[in-house]
Amino acid sequence: MKNNVDTTKANLDQSKANTADAQAVVDNLQKQADQTQSVANSAQTALNKAQQAVSTAQNNENKAAMDVADTQSAVNAAQTNLDKATQAVNSTTKDVQDAQVAQQTAQNAVNQKQSEVDKLNSQLSSVNTITLPVGYADAIKAYSDSQNPDEWATLKNKIQQAANPGMEINTYKHNENDAKIQVDYKNLTSEQRKELSLFAADLINQIRKQFGTQETIVTPKSLEWSAAVVKQAYDDVNWDAFGEHTTDGKGHNNAGMDKVAEEYNGGSQRENIGSALQWWNWNDENTELVKLPIEQQTMDSLKETIYNDILGMMFDDGGHGWGHSTTFANYGDQGANDETFGVNFDKYGYAHYNFMGVTQENGFADNPYILPSTSKLTSQLNQAKSDLEKSKASLAQTNNDLSEKQNVLTNATSTQTNAKQALNTAQTDLANKRIVLNNAKKSVADAQNKLASDKQVQ
Repeated sequence: MKNNVDTTKANLDQSKANTADAQAVVDNLQKQADQTQSVANSAQTALNKAQQAVSTAQNNENKAAMDVADTQSAVNAAQTNLDKATQAVNSTTKDVQDAQVAQQTAQNAVNQKQSEVDKLNSQLSSVNTITLPVGYADAIKAYSDSQNPDEWATLKNKIQQAANPGMEINTYKHNENDAKIQVDYKNLTSEQRKELSLFAADLINQIRKQFGTQETIVTPKSLEWSAAVVKQAYDDVNWDAFGEHTTDGKGHNNAGMDKVAEEYNGGSQRENIGSALQWWNWNDENTELVKLPIEQQTMDSLKETIYNDILGMMFDDGGHGWGHSTTFANYGDQGANDETFGVNFDKYGYAHYNFMGVTQENGFADNPYILPSTSKLTSQLNQAKSDLEKSKASLAQTNNDLSEKQNVLTNATSTQTNAKQALNTAQTDLANKRIVLNNAKKSVADAQNKLASDKQVQ
């Protein structure tokens, strides 16, 4: 009985031992299963992280690509703005250039009008007049009208007494513009002869107005004729009216003048000659007068010579019986109706004041020139001043236009500069965004490689 109990006990212990061993195996297997599960869990976690990394990298790439696209749009917009700004600069530059041309044209017009005003002011300030001394005209008329030789000497003295102040109260007024014009007195142009003849005729007519006698006129034919007289009757035949020493002068070449007058179908003619540009001085032995050299002349110096010639022949002509005076005054035996006038200088420097009578056939009175007058000059000056003000207003407008266009150009240039800076900034930003995109693409590739590797491990 006892043996059965022992046997049963032994079997029980063995069974417990077997159970324990089996439990150990189970425990070991469970441990192994737990370890395997842990590894699987770790691998799944790594896989999940790799998948998340790929997703994140792709999101970053997508964002970077969008940033690149947006920045490229900004670059395109900046380029468009720059193109527009450059076009605006080019257009406004052309506008400024056109405005500068208009401004210069307006400035030239102002300069021209100002020159005209200055010239007219100069002419008005230098208008030359001849005023007869009180009693002079009456004295000349009394002598010319007298038929009593017994009183001629007394009447001549009265003329001289009345004439004496004439040289003092009349003075030539210089003209700055004329003083700048050099001339060859031996070869005056037709325009110069015209200007000098009009100047002289104005002085002569001033005298005639004070005498109450008929005035003279200047015409194309009277100028042509007076030039022909000087050339044919004096220069070509070496006719020296005053001579080398003033004592050997030939005087007027009446025959030569008549020949020229016949060629021109002229009427009655008269001539005054002034020594004009030629002066004489005593030689070293004081035995005779000799000619002095004639200096370079200007329009102003020729007009001064004409003025002084007329003064001399009006107020210091007693030695010639006041014949030159009455010719200029157109009074008495020397008086004439309907005559024309011209003045010219011969090669000796003498001034010839030639008067030609008018007939219906000779055409000397045709197309008379308008003589200069103070009223006309004043009218011309007023018109010139009005034109100058208009030119100045136009210049002011063109200056304003130019200033406005320059401001527009300045603004356009500033806009262009800003557009260039904006484009440069956008291009730099685009380059940086492309670097970010390339890095994002690399990150995606790296994450995808990592995910593939993690999948293989699992």
